[in-house]
Amino acid sequence: MAGAAILAGVAALKVGAGKLQIRADRASAAALAVAVPEARIVIAPAMTASPLIDHAAASSALVLGPGMETGRAQRRLASRLLQAAAGVPAVIDAGALPLSNEASAFARVAGGRIVLTLHAGEMAAILDRDKDVIRADPLGAAREAATMFQSVIVMKGATTFVVSPDGTAWRHDGGVVGLGTSGSGDVLAGAIGGFLARGAPPVDAALLGRLRSRFGRGGPRRRRRSAGVPGARVAGPAPIHPRSAGRDFRRPGLTMNSALATLWARPAPEVAARLIGAGLMVDGVGGTIVETEAYAAHDPASHSFRGLTPRNAPMFGPIGRAYVYRIYGRHWCLNVVCDAATPGSAVLIRALEPVWNPEVMTQRRGPVPTRDLCAGPGRLCQALGVTGDLNHRPMAAAPFTIELREPEPVVAGPRIGIRQGVETPWRFARAGSPSLSRPTVGVVA
Repeated sequence: MAGAAILAGVAALKVGAGKLQIRADRASAAALAVAVPEARIVIAPAMTASPLIDHAAASSALVLGPGMETGRAQRRLASRLLQAAAGVPAVIDAGALPLSNEASAFARVAGGRIVLTLHAGEMAAILDRDKDVIRADPLGAAREAATMFQSVIVMKGATTFVVSPDGTAWRHDGGVVGLGTSGSGDVLAGAIGGFLARGAPPVDAALLGRLRSRFGRGGPRRRRRSAGVPGARVAGPAPIHPRSAGRDFRRPGLTMNSALATLWARPAPEVAARLIGAGLMVDGVGGTIVETEAYAAHDPASHSFRGLTPRNAPMFGPIGRAYVYRIYGRHWCLNVVCDAATPGSAVLIRALEPVWNPEVMTQRRGPVPTRDLCAGPGRLCQALGVTGDLNHRPMAAAPFTIELREPEPVVAGPRIGIRQGVETPWRFARAGSPSLSRPTVGVVA
């Protein structure tokens, strides 16, 4: 579709890209040359990567997807070009977007240099979810996709979310009706590509691209004239540092004290042992952690042992975030992602002694002895109100509160409820605590 290439290409030029190359087949090459005389038209057969590899590798940025149909061949073409142009930032839109079963391989290639632009339907396709589920929680979906694909996500809609691979999010509420018009996504992809070509980091390019491509405010006549992009008032491909774009976006302030930041970076067994005796609250309800279990990527008992999946994606994401999953179809389990050197590691919070607002725990769990309110990962999550809504959330920010205290002696022993790695002594507990899920049998760690 030559029209999509024209819209994306003109948008890139409007934001200051210095040189533009557009791939075309012989049938559309003349039309593209007339429509965008500033561009160099590279003639290549459809879905053929080899004639484009040298051009891609020598580019400052790539825009893949506008005008492409959706299919395996299109995704394979995008993958080959991204691999050939290692280190070149890119925008992927429409037919070139990857699918969930390609996430692991795509994440290795992406490495944070790629921006994916999606609406709710496309997000549903790449996460293999129902579209209504995406619409109900677009930010959660964007965070999941950012982690899975290790890319910056632009979740398009009346409210736009831009999410970095570490889960940091920006929100923009300036959507207009024209953003739902055919071609607006091509303009957005081209604008982001233009900013990438000028040297903007992927997150900054996504923020600026969304702000510049205010498609629809001038009606159809203006769209034809300007490709929906107000002039950027730049001369040539000057480097930019566009954090000032944040004026129209809202970024929640996230802080993490240095002790926690240092702890989360350590291997899972060290984190699990150190958390014994720490305070944990969720919305002001909580207590003292008395039992944990460590899991690592090389550990056959770990969810991450066989690689990245949609379910375990948080384990491969930023350290210090919650990994919340369901077992037996009804119990939630709370983990904290750790080990900066080995993606795929986490610590399961198995039990705590109630301290803060135990009456709220009793309301949630029913009339059980205080020692049993949080004795076990499922009971703990029910008592603290932890559900899948908290998956991916930073453990150093609301609703979580973690308070490290002086280290204390802990007991280590085999983990519970696993079939592999049973001999590994990665269950840690406070000796003699009445709130353990099971009595401890082990050695002082």
